Amino acid sequence: MKFALGESRTLKTFLGYRFSNFTTLFDLLIISGTIFLKWDPARLLAFYWIDQCVQLLFYISFMRFIGHLKLIFKLIVSLMTGFGLMCVYLVWIMRIAMLTSPGLSDEFILLGHLFKPYFEVSFFIVLSGLGVFHFYNKIKTYKGLWNEIEFFIHMNCAISLFTIPVMLVLTSLLFALTLPTGISLAVSMAIVRNRLNAWQRRNIKKHFNEPELI
Repeated sequence: MKFALGESRTLKTFLGYRFSNFTTLFDLLIISGTIFLKWDPARLLAFYWIDQCVQLLFYISFMRFIGHLKLIFKLIVSLMTGFGLMCVYLVWIMRIAMLTSPGLSDEFILLGHLFKPYFEVSFFIVLSGLGVFHFYNKIKTYKGLWNEIEFFIHMNCAISLFTIPVMLVLTSLLFALTLPTGISLAVSMAIVRNRLNAWQRRNIKKHFNEPELI
């Protein structure tokens, strides 16, 4: 009985605190698409790219909400910098798509290959938006001074924006271990997202004085 309770508590800790439910659904969608639908590895990165764009939009909106981007100039510069970086990532993804699908070279055809059918993309945007909304909705309940968690919020955005290069490096290492490219990328995405989510949870517990689970 004690073993069952311990096992149940461990599973609850893993599912409830290492991942949000929306993050878990995202990972299941990616891995299932890789194994059963034979998604192109570049398409997996394209879906994660959408997730990063949604996170960036929520971050900038939150910064304006708490008064850090009141000036229109700062808001425009933040948007141009963030989405300029995301455009660079999209170019990388399209170059990878050319390698994984040699017959595709036209840019518009490549974009269609990455993001169609649109109902899947729409569902994913909703799923990603719910996950990011859940995170920032928690941050909004903070009762202390904003400057106490400002560094954490900025670091969260910065780390999120640079996860795609980290995923590519980890994918290369897994691919060197003879794992298929699609599986390597899916596993890399799950690992990186898990570590990012765990880091977020630790900081939220620290700033919100929530008890650390064992």
